[in-house]
Amino acid sequence: MNITHRIENETCILTFNRTFSAADIDQIRNYAQPFIEDLAIRNFLFNFKDVNNIDSTGIGFLMEIRQTLDERQARLAFCEPNEYVDDIFDITNIDTMIPVYPSEEEALSNLT
Repeated sequence: MNITHRIENETCILTFNRTFSAADIDQIRNYAQPFIEDLAIRNFLFNFKDVNNIDSTGIGFLMEIRQTLDERQARLAFCEPNEYVDDIFDITNIDTMIPVYPSEEEALSNLT
């Protein structure tokens, strides 16, 4: 798993590659935690353009992140899911709870 990030204004953009699964969740959590705890960051955008697999543990982690961010009144959005990830979001109804955008630019314009 490779994770990158950048911060634009008050938005942390995290980009993941490969899988978003049980084997990767600890690494993802450890990487993201300092940003989640940073109260200066008001928005989070998860870019899934290079994710080729997401499992139930990954979905559970996303819901955990959503709850944590809701509690501190920060916003969360996803962008650029491929067809597989988009289908998973649709099947699990995650796309009704967290906005999903086709492009990073569109997501950023809606978050700021």
